[in-house]
Amino acid sequence: MTSRRQRVAIITGSDHERAMGAATPVGRSGTADEVAYAIAFLAGEGASYITGQLITVDGANSTSEEHGREGRYRQ
Repeated sequence: MTSRRQRVAIITGSDHERAMGAATPVGRSGTADEVAYAIAFLAGEGASYITGQLITVDGANSTSEEHGREGRYRQ
């Protein structure tokens, strides 16, 4: 669970937030727009046949745990 301090860091674009973003496989933090695009897709007609799925919008961060930090997603 994200603590209040972590949420504030994300909102403010602090040094901590930038460092955590740099540690993801894509090398940066995600944006609100990127999450919104995923939500808009799932709410749209193009996703009408998708049911019961988990779409993770995290810049491959959860996948890097399987492949290691220097996995195939590093750019």
